[in-house]
Formats: sequence, C-alpha cells, structure tokens
Amino acid sequence: MSIRVGIRPDEYDDMTPHELNMHIEEFYAAKDDAEKERALLTYIGAKLPLLKKFPTFEEAFGFKLGEDEPTAKKPKEPQPEEEMKAMVMALNAKLGGTVY
Repeated sequence: MSIRVGIRPDEYDDMTPHELNMHIEEFYAAKDDAEKERALLTYIGAKLPLLKKFPTFEEAFGFKLGEDEPTAKKPKEPQPEEEMKAMVMALNAKLGGTVY
C-alpha cells in the first residue's frame, strides 16, 4: 500500500500512523485535483467549437470549480484630470514642495 501512494519502504518504517494517514489523504487530494484539471481541459477543448450547444461545466462533470479560481476584475475608470491635479497638489503640499 505504501508504494502505491508514493512512500518508500524505508520512509514507511519511520512514520507514525497519523503521518501515514496524512500522507495518504494528501495523495488522494492531489489525485482528485489532477482529475479535475484534466476534466476542465477536456471541457474547454470540447466547448470551443460548440459554444451554444454544450452544457455548463457543472452539468457536464457534476462538480463546481473551486473558490480559488480566478475571477474577472472590473476595469478601472480613468481618473479625471482635475482629480489627478488636486491629488498631486495635496501630496506636494504634504511633502513640503513648491508649485511653479
């Protein structure tokens, strides 16, 4: 069993049952992550040519993507010139600069 989860026999002899259990749990968690990654890549590859005919990822594979997935950020609106000038003047005054 230890060889199947990536533990060498000499490491196995030095492990406590708790350490062995932790290693086995992490091994299977990594295996699940790799399976989800392969499923995501398969889904993306299949969805491209069928954009309007394909089910959602959750419907196709039965699980949601993790919360740690990147989300789209809103682009910042450009700051008006008057606000920029007022901010520069305030910073300049705080730092003891002079305006020419």
